[in-house]
Amino acid sequence: MKETANNSHLPLRVVVPDFEELIPNDTLSESHQNIEFRISSDYQWKMPEYIESISRKNFTKNWPIESLETYLEEPLNFCAAMIDGGDADLMISGYNNSLDKVTQTGIRIIGMKSKSKWVYSSSLLKAPESDTYFTFADCTLIPEPSVDQLVRIAFQSVLFHKKITGIDPFLAFISFSTKGSFKHYRVDRTVEALKKFKIKYPDIRAEGELMFDDALFLGLPEEFKSELKIPMTPNVFIFPNMDGGNVALKITRTLAGFDHVGSLIHGLNYPVWILDNYTSFSDVIRLIKLLKY
Repeated sequence: MKETANNSHLPLRVVVPDFEELIPNDTLSESHQNIEFRISSDYQWKMPEYIESISRKNFTKNWPIESLETYLEEPLNFCAAMIDGGDADLMISGYNNSLDKVTQTGIRIIGMKSKSKWVYSSSLLKAPESDTYFTFADCTLIPEPSVDQLVRIAFQSVLFHKKITGIDPFLAFISFSTKGSFKHYRVDRTVEALKKFKIKYPDIRAEGELMFDDALFLGLPEEFKSELKIPMTPNVFIFPNMDGGNVALKITRTLAGFDHVGSLIHGLNYPVWILDNYTSFSDVIRLIKLLKY
């Protein structure tokens, strides 16, 4: 999150293009003093400025002004232009706009960080009636991550988990093999990712390759537990591909009743949170409260 979001005395300026009609008039209510919803209609006077900015983007090369105006008439695109123009800190979308569309708009308008090669996501899950949190990644954006992508996803997810929950992260690289119990090129990729991660980030606790239940101490014989030398249950899980991550996320949410309100896209200049398409405006409020930590 950028500086504004981390400063408790400054309001978090949020745009929610999918829910603008539901935003209450008293956007700074007593219980949400550090949230400032910004409505795109209030910033129509800045349209010429946003058009000028958008016209300099690579994807609008040779666009006539009429096409730029039409493009910015879409609330999602206009809200992204507000972020790009410094008029908001966080965009939350995905209810009325597809994952692909939100991601594409984020890349095109908000832009990627100079050192970012990819965009990927982390998903936070909260146990029902408990302060137990897990982070799963990547469950929504990179279908088949490479070794280097797994390492980067893992590092950003560790930072994400610590920043949002305040809890020290313990990372587990998940596989369908535990410590060499199965031989496969996909297992080799996970093993290599763990090896690179430990070399690059030696101060971060990380284990692998582990089957999910083994990582949670389920189904392991006592002697194997001691052999693995795992001091605690991991709270950040990096999945070998999006198939595994997305299925695990949906099962945990649906059967175990964990709370999940979408995923944060990493790699963009400003934060964009992708909602699940079943969320409501009250879910947006809960998410913002969580992000204010």
